[in-house]
Amino acid sequence: IFEREDEMGEIQSTPSMNDSINFSYPEEINLNHLEDDKRKELLHLLEKYKTVFSKKVQIAKVGEHKIRINEAERKKPYIYRIPEALKPQVEKQIEELLDLGLIEESDAEISHPIVCVMKKDGALRLCIDFRSLNAVTIPDDFPMENQTDLLFEIGKANVISTVDLLKGYWAIPLEKKSQDLASFKTHRGQYRFKVMAFGLRNAAATFQRVMNQALVKYQDFARAYIDDIAIYSKSWDEHLVHIDIIFEKLLELGFSVNLKKCSFARTHIKYLGHIVGSGSHGADPDKVAAIQKLSRPQSKHLLKSFLGLCNYYRDYIPHYSEVVLP
Repeated sequence: IFEREDEMGEIQSTPSMNDSINFSYPEEINLNHLEDDKRKELLHLLEKYKTVFSKKVQIAKVGEHKIRINEAERKKPYIYRIPEALKPQVEKQIEELLDLGLIEESDAEISHPIVCVMKKDGALRLCIDFRSLNAVTIPDDFPMENQTDLLFEIGKANVISTVDLLKGYWAIPLEKKSQDLASFKTHRGQYRFKVMAFGLRNAAATFQRVMNQALVKYQDFARAYIDDIAIYSKSWDEHLVHIDIIFEKLLELGFSVNLKKCSFARTHIKYLGHIVGSGSHGADPDKVAAIQKLSRPQSKHLLKSFLGLCNYYRDYIPHYSEVVLP
């Protein structure tokens, strides 16, 4: 058992059934910043796509994720023992994965261990340790969106919405011949993923490719950085049209949207650690405050990590290159 969520590095979290439960209007979205007539217009539009919000995690009609490994001999990873007290919770989450159709039984020669990580609220997070698989996976060099260009483009808009896909990675089908590579073992049996998992090498590249293909016709008003979609417009009426188009596309492809994490029709939004909109952009105050609260680095490794965080906001720090000189 690991007490911190980051102790195992990049690991896979299972989806929560609670994230898939139907929502009710309008409690789950905050539209208090809008005038009454605009709020009604937007709610009427969102009601049209109620099924997009209320669906459970499902496999979308998009391209598959493929795992390609080099010729190096794979080693069987050590399988961690699951404490007796946690086995009922593990079994419950496995049943949920099976019910959602995201995993199935497997007889692969090599499987990966599950790791039980305790969340801050005391709940159990079931994770998969894919590090041994990632070590022999051939990297996918598909280019990610340039964050600076993306922030500049979105920041010019006057009305912006952000859309959070419900367990987006789980919506991407995993190629049939790659599924055994993503097998994992528990005390009650062995299973394999039928969908792309967080923690798999190249998962981000695959998702970016899928979203680029999905939004290719709408790049003038909708862009995505992996699973963070932004819809941006010059005017209110234009924005309603743009939302309608993008949600129609998401419905067509079979994606589900996490309503609680969406933000609609804002003049400024938080996006990729920045505040952008209405012709301006700046650092997210919450992120800056978190950096300011960090302890003084006591080693070269910690110093590099600290400077890496600061470097993300170097555009807002005058003479940054001089300030960080030894």
